[in-house]
Amino acid sequence: MKKIREKAKRVVLLGNCAITGAPSNQRNLFSKELKEEIEPILKKFEHLERVKSVREVIKADDMIMGCPVSEEECIRKIEEILSEENAY
Repeated sequence: MKKIREKAKRVVLLGNCAITGAPSNQRNLFSKELKEEIEPILKKFEHLERVKSVREVIKADDMIMGCPVSEEECIRKIEEILSEENAY
């Protein structure tokens, strides 16, 4: 994600999962006992101890909420970005 951010003019997060980290972020709320139980799995697959949303890792320029996202909203956002790019 950090490499993408370095090279991208804009980053638009697409969907609630990228924006909030859900549903994976639910494990952030696990009890201490359950966290200890899944710790070997997290280590095996080199997962972080805490799930983060994309916005916690990189700066996002915009986002489109939804699960699933609205096709119309995606098209509107793409058209908006393209028109701004052509304005320069």
